[in-house]
Amino acid sequence: MHSVSDPSRVRFTGPLEPLTAGLVAELAVLGFASTSAADQLRLAAHLSRWLQARGLTVGELTGPVIDAFLVDRRRDYTSGYSTRALRVFLLRTTASQALTERY
Repeated sequence: MHSVSDPSRVRFTGPLEPLTAGLVAELAVLGFASTSAADQLRLAAHLSRWLQARGLTVGELTGPVIDAFLVDRRRDYTSGYSTRALRVFLLRTTASQALTERY
């Protein structure tokens, strides 16, 4: 039986979906526990859905776009609403290498 903490149970839709396998692998390499990895994946999945709802692509993942996502996320969630929480994902996406240096 899969638990809520099982990273394989996190489902992606949207423009970040093709990056899921790479993010899962990166979290494993970095030694994330399954609960922490699942939390990171849920955050990235939420970002992907948010981008999709706005018609945005991975290439449009800029500082101001991330800031807008985090403002929206703060309204509805009690965690995972900082660029620090997104850092692992941002490091994994080639479209946002410049952003990781900023944060």
